[in-house]
Amino acid sequence: MKKALKAIRYEQECAHNRKFKRKVQSEIQNEVQAKVEEKKLQIDFLNSMIRELEEKYAIEKRKKTVLKNQCDQAYLRGVSAISTEAMKMSNSTLDDMYRGMKMPTYSNDNIYH
Repeated sequence: MKKALKAIRYEQECAHNRKFKRKVQSEIQNEVQAKVEEKKLQIDFLNSMIRELEEKYAIEKRKKTVLKNQCDQAYLRGVSAISTEAMKMSNSTLDDMYRGMKMPTYSNDNIYH
């Protein structure tokens, strides 16, 4: 009879162990599944953030290009204006530059006085 009780107790312990093992496995599986879902949501969020930042970067890059072109155009307009003034000055004579100004005239008689 002791052997029979031992066998029954052993079977009960084995059944309890199997039931406990299934319970623990299902809890672990549920926890793992929850973590996987959480990480998937985080990945989706980060991917959307990356796409948004890439779009902002592309916009800023276009703005930078437009601004650079505007600066280059302004620089070239300034260079062109300076070049035009230089051309005007080189084509004119000193008489044109000093027109209207009273310039002293010197003759050979009063050079050293």
